[in-house]
Amino acid sequence: MNAPEMRSRILVADDNEEILNFLRESLESFGAEVESVCNGERALEVAFVRPFDLVVLDIDMPQMDGLETCRRLRALPFTAELPVLFLTADTRASTIEEAFRVGATDFLCKPVNALVLRARISNLIGIRKMSQEVSRISEALKNLGTTRS
Repeated sequence: MNAPEMRSRILVADDNEEILNFLRESLESFGAEVESVCNGERALEVAFVRPFDLVVLDIDMPQMDGLETCRRLRALPFTAELPVLFLTADTRASTIEEAFRVGATDFLCKPVNALVLRARISNLIGIRKMSQEVSRISEALKNLGTTRS
């Protein structure tokens, strides 16, 4: 990850402790701050109180699966634009289609190579930061036009 992403905050939700540890170690090795939770309900609770740059979701989790978690994230204004990367062992075409239908930004299958994961996450966060910068510039230009009138 380049310098801006090194301070990125990533929320990871997976019910498999080994996967959570792998993701935490992989992402923290690049300097990301990682919050890991074991189900979708907890992911929503955490996302509602702390800002994140990206969410990584498993699909098959107890209590609330990743698809429903993504739907709910997309329904709220403060998380609607948050990049969501699905990381799952479910490779059925119908699952992949449903993930994108509910708002996935990207989709990777387990097992995942750490370098591929980091590259995808770095790209998603970079795109998010550029989009935020374009929004800030657009707003500043709009305000500038208003003050000159």
